[in-house]
Amino acid sequence: MKMNTISMARLKTVLRYNPATGHFTRAVKVNNFEVGSVAGRLTHKGYIEIKIDGVAYQAHRLAWFYSYGEWPPQFVDHKNGNRADNRLENIRLASPSENGQNQALRSDNTSGIKGVTWCKREQSWRVAGCVNGYQSLVGSFKDLELAELVSIEFRNKYHGSFANHGAHQ
Repeated sequence: MKMNTISMARLKTVLRYNPATGHFTRAVKVNNFEVGSVAGRLTHKGYIEIKIDGVAYQAHRLAWFYSYGEWPPQFVDHKNGNRADNRLENIRLASPSENGQNQALRSDNTSGIKGVTWCKREQSWRVAGCVNGYQSLVGSFKDLELAELVSIEFRNKYHGSFANHGAHQ
């Protein structure tokens, strides 16, 4: 993580944060941006990025700092998986492991079910998941629906509120 250089006083001088909408607006005119205009741009990774005094900040990290008065120690996770949704109710602190648990179904997944892959050698569906940073084989199943149920049960048990079953809510 990069070192955060902006002070709370400077942040609140240049921006206003609305926790209900998750938007930052300009509190002062900057270049061609008028007071009250929405601050930030959408990056290619789906995050909102805001430049202040030439330094780029991720809006979800600024929202945390603005709201709680301290920089987040690790990750700020978007509960609903939408990286541009910076409403205070949608962001939470997360460890690297928890942040990874809230990821959606990967685009290269071939089963259509998170944590389930086809094992050609065994001719069965394998369920795997991550616990405390370690990949665990949960089991092998002939029935895809059973594999899906086991995968969901595993995530609910070990990932708790960070469990994401493959889609963003």
